[in-house]
Amino acid sequence: MNKRFLIIFAVLLLAVVGIGAMIKSLQIYLEVTPDLVEDYCEVVIFTEQKVNLSVKILSPEGRHVCTLHQGAWLGKGSIPWDRINKYGEYCRPGTYTVVASAFVNSRYTSTKKTFILK
Repeated sequence: MNKRFLIIFAVLLLAVVGIGAMIKSLQIYLEVTPDLVEDYCEVVIFTEQKVNLSVKILSPEGRHVCTLHQGAWLGKGSIPWDRINKYGEYCRPGTYTVVASAFVNSRYTSTKKTFILK
């Protein structure tokens, strides 16, 4: 009986470890250059796998300013932003946030980065 229990336990342990190895965590690298923005900045993004990515700018109050990207993304790239909001207006000075969100393999992840507009 003891030997049978150990065999069942070993098989279940291997199954759990195998399933855990199949679920790869999704990581989004996000950077804004420069940190102190005057007229223009680059939002640099890197993902290790193809994802459906949304990149948005939020105001100091947390309101949606504009969407920089919506759709498939793989690898490293940059998106320029010229301080213009979704209404075509120049954004006022303050602390803004860029948010990159992705959904892949039934998992959701989001990364935020704050920066200052002068």
